[in-house]
Amino acid sequence: MLQGTDGDLILPVWEPTGDAAVDAALDSLTGLDELDASDHIPVFEAVHQQLHQRLSDINAGS
Repeated sequence: MLQGTDGDLILPVWEPTGDAAVDAALDSLTGLDELDASDHIPVFEAVHQQLHQRLSDINAGS
């Protein structure tokens, strides 16, 4: 995360990757600032699983 000039934390912005599965996983991070910190872990775990699955698919030739 980045810190804005007013001290608020802001999420970095990323460009679409062109891979729908990766983009969907990253898009799910955009709502983190609306969640309590204790609710971030399940989001990170889900994104990790989605990205891991996509890498497995790529390695399998999908």
